[in-house]
Parts: sequence; structure tokens; C-alpha cells
Amino acid sequence: MTDSTPTPDAPTEPPSCAVCHQPIADEYYRVAGTAFCPTCRDTLTAANVRGVAAHEFVRAGLFGLVGAAGGAAVYYAVLLGTGYEVGLIAILVGFMVGYMVRKGAYGLGGRRYQILAMTLTYLAIGATYIPFAIQSWEESQATTAETEVIDEPTPEPISALGVVVGLALFAAALPIIVVIGGFPDTIISALIIGFALHQAWRMNARLRLAFDGPFKSGVAHDT
Repeated sequence: MTDSTPTPDAPTEPPSCAVCHQPIADEYYRVAGTAFCPTCRDTLTAANVRGVAAHEFVRAGLFGLVGAAGGAAVYYAVLLGTGYEVGLIAILVGFMVGYMVRKGAYGLGGRRYQILAMTLTYLAIGATYIPFAIQSWEESQATTAETEVIDEPTPEPISALGVVVGLALFAAALPIIVVIGGFPDTIISALIIGFALHQAWRMNARLRLAFDGPFKSGVAHDT
């Protein structure tokens, strides 16, 4: 005959906090089965309520720039190798930028991070067209030079900041130029860019923190 008397919860090893990675000796909270100590729980809750601090936004931007550079390199390699825009690669660019912005934002997300991720994704895609635009311009200049001699004044040197700003504006304009000038493939190009932007936006939605607890450390609980 089986003894049906309920047994008390067996003691377990104290969990570690997912943020500070320290063993939790007393009480803890959980989100989707992940444990957080009270201090880190309060920090995350406050960060999720107060919005974006300047240093956090800068950190997310730097992380996003890394993702944008990597995504642009992949996208340009595909364009150069095939001559075609590949929708899946564009979505990969959005994913890379979205992931890095989210990582830089400590996973919290929010409207400002969504706008940041979308902007960096758009510029990353635009930057892939810059080498093609420069090549096209050089070819047109060579053709012009063959037909007529033009005495042009020596251009003034441009500062590094001016170069960066100019390239950013150029990258921002190129996707629009490509979409408008790509008829009848305009809709396809616009959809490709739209998918990439949507991916970056979706990945940085605000994290809704709903903590369960508190739970007693060292006591087994249902997950």
C-alpha cells in the first residue's frame, strides 16, 4: 500500500541572480523561470519605468553601429557577388542591428531604442550602395573627361567630421534613390527595406517585466 502523505518541499541549492550572478541567500524574484535578487529586481524595474539614461542610449548606439557595420558588409558582399538584392539578407541586417542595440540596452528595449535600431538599419542598407554610386560617378566623370577638358579649381580639404556627415546623408538618400529609380522593381526594393526595418523595430520592443515572488531561497517551488 502506497503512502500518500504529502512531503514538504525539499531544500534546494540557492539560485544565482541572472544579472549580478551572485548566490541569493534570502529572497528572490522570477521572470519566466529566471531568478533575480531583490536589488537587481528593483534596478530593472526602475530602469523600465524611468526610461532611457544617456549613457545607456550611447552604449546601445555603439553596439548598434557594430551590428550595422557587420550587416552592411554582408549585404554589400551579396550585392557585389550576385547583383541582386536578397530579402533574407536585408532581414539579416535588421536582425544584426536589432540584436546589438538590444544587447547594448541591457535587453530592456523601448521606443527610443526601436527608432535607433531602425535608423541604423536604414543607414546600413544605404551604405551598401555607396561603392556602386561612387563607381557610377567615376565612370561618368571619365566619359566626360574624354569628350571635353574642364578646368576645375582644386577642392578645399574636407574635415573628418564633414566626411562622416556627408557619407551619412549620402547613405540616407541612396535607398530612396534606388527605390524611385528601380522601377519596375520599386515595390520589391521598398518591401526588402521595409522588412529589415520592421525586424529591427520588433526586436527592440519594450520589455514588460512581470516579476513573480518573492520566493524563499533554498526551498523548492513550482516553475
